Amino acid sequence: MNRQITEQSTPQQKHQVVNAAIASVRIEGFEPSQSAINLLDEYAEGKITVDELQTKGLAEAKASISHPESEY
Repeated sequence: MNRQITEQSTPQQKHQVVNAAIASVRIEGFEPSQSAINLLDEYAEGKITVDELQTKGLAEAKASISHPESEY
């Protein structure tokens, strides 16, 4: 399987790459947030661009650092 996304990639191909990336992160012992997974799905479905994915993802990461959820 080609693990790169190009302008010609279909939504199905994009979902395959996204799912492989999520699996790789999980194998490394991390769990992506549901919000991150939702953003990746939106990108794979063509609802947002890669620039929007990066901008929204970075904003969410900064927000989670500024306002981490309580562990109590």
